[in-house]
Amino acid sequence: MAKRNLPAFILKNCSLAIDGNTRIGQCNSITIPVLERTMEEFRNAGMIKPREVAMGYEVTTTTFKETAFDPTVMSLYGIMGGSNRNLVAYGYLESEKGDEHKARFEMVADFKKIDGGEWSPGEKAESEYELGCTRLCRLLRKRRWISRTLSRTLPRLWTSLTAQKE
Repeated sequence: MAKRNLPAFILKNCSLAIDGNTRIGQCNSITIPVLERTMEEFRNAGMIKPREVAMGYEVTTTTFKETAFDPTVMSLYGIMGGSNRNLVAYGYLESEKGDEHKARFEMVADFKKIDGGEWSPGEKAESEYELGCTRLCRLLRKRRWISRTLSRTLPRLWTSLTAQKE
């Protein structure tokens, strides 16, 4: 008898790639953007109660932390506008039954803030990076796109990235 109520899709590991360069072993944590709709409440004549209507999406940001104070990542912080970067967060998922899954969350973002953290002798230092997402998100699992949000027509870049990584 198969148990169907076992936990599934448990995140076991993750990594990050910025502009095609993987940050394996350097990235401590990744915060995936929170997808939230902007809702507006209105009540027109004849309505018994107000209702909410979706008016678009909230601004999305992503953050990641690294133990390294890497000059290559620091150089990605562009002074000029339009310096968007392609970010891909990879996740390794596993179920209690032992099934393995992979997930990929793609986004195009621009560096907003670089926090070098606190430096102390003999202690691990962390750098934190905050990015504003301009185009996102596609979540891929088992070669199927689960979500395509905030961008109805996705650039050809995503198609070429998908073909290269699969």
